[in-house]
Amino acid sequence: MIRTRFAPSPTGFVHVGSIYQTVIYYGFAKKNNGKFILRLEDTDKKRYKEGAEEALYRALEWIKIIPDEGPIYGGDYGPYVQSEVVKNGNRYKKYAYELLDKGIAYRCFCSSERLEKMREDQLKNKQQPKYDRTCLRLTEEEIQKKLDNNEKFVIRMKIPDNEYIEFEDLILGKISFYSNQIDDQVILKSDEYPTYHLGVVVDDHYMNITHVIRGPEWLPSTPKHVLLFKFFGWEIPKFAHTQLLRNENRSKMSKRKGDFSMEDLIALGYLPDAIFNFLALLANPNDKNIEIFDREYYINNFDLKKVPKTGPIFDTKKLLWMNGVYIRKLSIEELKNMIKPFISIDMSKKSDEYLEKSLQLIQERLKILSEADELLKFFFVRPEVKITERKDVVKDLINIVNEYANDDIMEQDIRKLAEKYGMKAGDVFMILRDIITGQSATPPIIPVIKVLGKEESIERLKVTIGE
Repeated sequence: MIRTRFAPSPTGFVHVGSIYQTVIYYGFAKKNNGKFILRLEDTDKKRYKEGAEEALYRALEWIKIIPDEGPIYGGDYGPYVQSEVVKNGNRYKKYAYELLDKGIAYRCFCSSERLEKMREDQLKNKQQPKYDRTCLRLTEEEIQKKLDNNEKFVIRMKIPDNEYIEFEDLILGKISFYSNQIDDQVILKSDEYPTYHLGVVVDDHYMNITHVIRGPEWLPSTPKHVLLFKFFGWEIPKFAHTQLLRNENRSKMSKRKGDFSMEDLIALGYLPDAIFNFLALLANPNDKNIEIFDREYYINNFDLKKVPKTGPIFDTKKLLWMNGVYIRKLSIEELKNMIKPFISIDMSKKSDEYLEKSLQLIQERLKILSEADELLKFFFVRPEVKITERKDVVKDLINIVNEYANDDIMEQDIRKLAEKYGMKAGDVFMILRDIITGQSATPPIIPVIKVLGKEESIERLKVTIGE
């Protein structure tokens, strides 16, 4: 069975780029009737952020990508949190020492100061920064002496010399690395926690991960992982490296630069189905130029070969358009419930029916739910009073509103009024709109008056002429 995984580190907010990658892992697994697994790689204690795990669960639940297995989802291959693995037997340590016994890994006692100085010198001399293997040359007696003195050490994997490490990437094709250019990676830290490289290989093996799909930043690490799988005699999973989302200026979207988080998108009032559709379209552009589709369509048509080889552009204008499409698909009852967290105005004095009629008028204009507060405001709060210079026009408008019979007749009467005063019809409509709503852009003003009612509309007109 095909098994993919999303293996984030809980180091802060959930970046939209992470969910973009997840849409790919999820789509590939479901297309092939496989399993999608969530694993938390939390062994970097310095970067761990309180609450990050919960934020991740909320984001996945919101966008409706529910893992088949994971920390809160259960499964037969747990623990699904690396720190829990450390506390429950620490299989990472066991395998690091296995490599140590085989001579495929070695202890490194170098201080962080020495390593930093070494790398600075290498950079000055325009050399590739990599460990100089000082500790590989220690004799057994020297190693034992350091151990007897309780000197701290890490365990490094020993990269073989003069070899080409090759693998077939399912997106990028054949990839080859020359071993002499690869650093002797630390696999077990002095606190006996694994580094990413050992942890990911051991867990992928234990969890029967068949396909490792991940971002491009991990491509240089893949030969180290291939070697570790070989050292342990384990089956090597298939690898596929995707590209990262890019901003509209083509720069890389970055969590560290504060680009869109899922919390941002939720707070702005994007809909989960719209975000999924948008990211799915970026992840797997379809040949039929179909842009609006559901999850079932995405899964049925998913093809790993269609995943872009260059980072797709996160086009916010297109996302706003797409979100608007999904808002217009909502029933008024659904929309009414969804906007409630975004509303600050007091709507308690009006009926549900009044709110629903108001929503029917603004639904077409809504792109994100957070706009609803401003678009609805004039239905519930009278705009600031402005004394008009065209009292004559307003007095006639009051009569027209008072005699309202239907939309067409009112529009004809307003156009006749414009002719009477030698004005453009648009200017008269603008006066009416400005007084009634206090806004320059609203739904058509005659239906707005119909919702507000004659009495309220006339009252708003009267105060501008001092009545």
